[in-house]
Amino acid sequence: MEVSDLTAGVSVFAGHTVGFQSEYSQATDFRNQRLRRCGHLCNILMDAGKLPNGIIDLADGFSFEWSLDFRYQNVKSDNGKHATVMYLGEDVTEFEIIKVYTRIAEFLRRFADSDDNSLENRERLVVFYSDSAGHPMYYINPELTRFDSPRNISGFDIRRPQ
Repeated sequence: MEVSDLTAGVSVFAGHTVGFQSEYSQATDFRNQRLRRCGHLCNILMDAGKLPNGIIDLADGFSFEWSLDFRYQNVKSDNGKHATVMYLGEDVTEFEIIKVYTRIAEFLRRFADSDDNSLENRERLVVFYSDSAGHPMYYINPELTRFDSPRNISGFDIRRPQ
């Protein structure tokens, strides 16, 4: 399925009850917004120029995938590496972006089978959003790129600010 099929399907089904779709417009709107965000995320992931180094391999091919073994990772690159990516949309605040990122990063840290896997999983976590002009942006934790800070601690750790 092409990305254009996803976004085209949204407009085709909008306002119509087809098979499993709800007759309630609020539920239909919610699903359509999710499909649009998924389409935006696919477009971003296919453009290497819009990706941080930690997930640059996704531009060469990926699939959305979920398994119990990688429960907090939703994408698998064609070379077999898992990542966690999400697109929050256009009307999201910096506080909300960091809150979502921190929560997912904590799950990735807590449920990893080793410190090395914990670090790699969090290095492959990216939260995408769009700025007010509609340009794709992303958030990654700046602490993960620092060499003078321990990277295996919780994002909820209470310590003296740097």
